Amino acid sequence: RKGLIHEKISSDDRKDYLEVTWAELRSTVEPSFAERSLIYHRDYLTTATIVTSSAVNITEHAVLTADGQSLAYDYLVVATGHVFASAGSRTERLTEFQRDNEKIKSSESVLIIGGGPTGVELAAEIAVDYPEKKVTLVHRGSRLLDFSLIKRLRRSALIG
Repeated sequence: RKGLIHEKISSDDRKDYLEVTWAELRSTVEPSFAERSLIYHRDYLTTATIVTSSAVNITEHAVLTADGQSLAYDYLVVATGHVFASAGSRTERLTEFQRDNEKIKSSESVLIIGGGPTGVELAAEIAVDYPEKKVTLVHRGSRLLDFSLIKRLRRSALIG
């Protein structure tokens, strides 16, 4: 039988596409890159059934959805994922990338707060594509990508 994909999509997040989130920073600097990182579900789930309704009950052999469907299964995977706030449609998301890119292009300087992986990567993306821009990183640590704070937090969590 056909594979069954059940995806919990809330009423304010009924996207018909997958966003490759690690490509977001590149897409901000090069909006055409987003064309390849926002992928319609129908393009990669060609033999699956996609149900966009919340699961309200799970039994040993079926999932009941908020819209009243009973979805039988042989093997159930619960993959709750995470919430990512972005535009609803793929077109709206592409427009967001274009708008953010226009802000970068029209600026003489860009100030980025945070010297962790995201801040450093965004600074590098901007510096490579717009070498004429003044890019400034503000970071509270003594060096960028300083993971000593994470190690200290990890140790205190184990002790405490």
